Amino acid sequence: MTIIEQKKEKVKAYLHSIHKLNKDTSLMQINICASRICGRHCMFCPQSNKKKNEEILKTKPQFLDYRVISRIAIEGYRKDFKGVFVFNGMGEPTENPQLPYMCQIIRMYCPSAKIQIITNGDNEDVIKEIHKKTKDVLFVFSEYTVEDTKRNRKIYSYLTHKEFRKFYTLENIGLLNNRSMNINIGDDTVPNECCHKPFFTTSIDTDGSLLICNNDWYGENPYGLIDVNENNSKLWSQWEEKLEDLRMIMLLNERPTCEYPCSLCNDNKHTYAKSFVNFWKKKYIKNYIIEKFHKFFNIDKK
Repeated sequence: MTIIEQKKEKVKAYLHSIHKLNKDTSLMQINICASRICGRHCMFCPQSNKKKNEEILKTKPQFLDYRVISRIAIEGYRKDFKGVFVFNGMGEPTENPQLPYMCQIIRMYCPSAKIQIITNGDNEDVIKEIHKKTKDVLFVFSEYTVEDTKRNRKIYSYLTHKEFRKFYTLENIGLLNNRSMNINIGDDTVPNECCHKPFFTTSIDTDGSLLICNNDWYGENPYGLIDVNENNSKLWSQWEEKLEDLRMIMLLNERPTCEYPCSLCNDNKHTYAKSFVNFWKKKYIKNYIIEKFHKFFNIDKK
């Protein structure tokens, strides 16, 4: 099964687990950048630009604070979140010493949610600790060489839940993209086609800022913030409201005219969540009709 086929299956399983799509359940995947540190500097990853990453670490913390996860997990508890928390982002998540505790927090507040850790597999002790302390964590090993695959299958044979993503195979190598011009991979032509990510996912940087996508590698265009010192700092409401313009442009299949990082992204593979796109499309059409109705009959909104 290819990586895209795996993702399609996860979307299908999620839709089956919820009663119906609404403004809360449409947020299926929360991507978490737990760390901006990585022991590898692969040429197809922006981590290879050591100078740029060193500059970013002057303005952003190396690691995400567990309190950001606590805030989101508590909100997820109130929303009965059944989606997935994915630790991926701009570095190796297992470098964050608080990662095992973060997983425990999520499992405590969101028992129906899934936890997924995208890892290179280099920090065996951390992976073993998480596996021991937190139930049903899926470890996804990003593998770029045959040697990676051989090593991971041998070392992590004991893991109950695991996936091996072989990016070096022909069917998966096409998933590598230019990270919105942050690395040189593929044709830099930006497709017009609507990307589905803003309709069902969001990303969180190490400073708590909310990003449209992980392709905003250096966190240059945050749309919001999870501030642990501000009680009204909520994830769901910011995601719903502040990405409205972006989604509406995407629905017109005019991605190059969107804001960064979408305007420079050559990824054309994330088009497997049509149910979410259709939900937001219907919602915006309905809101437009209601607004016009109120204006025509001079009815004040309440």
